[in-house]
Amino acid sequence: MEKVIFSNNGGLGIILNSNESESDFFKSEQIKIVDETLIPNSFYNLFGFFIEPIRFCGIFNIKNHRFLIFHSGNEDDLFDSKKYYYCIGYLSPIKLFNQYAPFTARDFNWNGNEWR
Repeated sequence: MEKVIFSNNGGLGIILNSNESESDFFKSEQIKIVDETLIPNSFYNLFGFFIEPIRFCGIFNIKNHRFLIFHSGNEDDLFDSKKYYYCIGYLSPIKLFNQYAPFTARDFNWNGNEWR
């Protein structure tokens, strides 16, 4: 497992290699966001947070913070296969954050039917 900051303001991410399994790192746990319960292996756009629905994988804890993990795609080559995941920080059902650099994050509050 490799923790990364994706370029172009992509935020915090995780990369798993072909020999690593989601279940080794992510807890298959439901969690409530706004007025919807996210269920692992279901697709969500988090009320417009993402452009299109992507698969919710579960929860990952990093240094006393809970992160919602979403599968964003795969990359295969002759030697290895990599799986990419977005990590969205969870503070409450109506407050999330995205980490863009070490020790730098932006919070998102659900207000007026949109993330602000």
